[in-house]
Amino acid sequence: MAVPADTSALRAIRAQALPDLPYSCERGFCGTCQQRVPAGTVDHRDDLLTDAERADSLLLCVSRAHGGRLVLDL
Repeated sequence: MAVPADTSALRAIRAQALPDLPYSCERGFCGTCQQRVPAGTVDHRDDLLTDAERADSLLLCVSRAHGGRLVLDL
């Protein structure tokens, strides 16, 4: 699915496919919306995830695709 530049992946996914996808703070502080990323490069915009977590996951509320496409394990 396409995510507009002015919309978080969290909001787009909840609106278009999974309305019950869990979330809480929408600012990258709590980790509730953390999801696994099997493919793609992430532009991490949080201060919560460790380097090890960033290697294969993201926070849907603040992170973006770096380069255009991410595959998520929802």
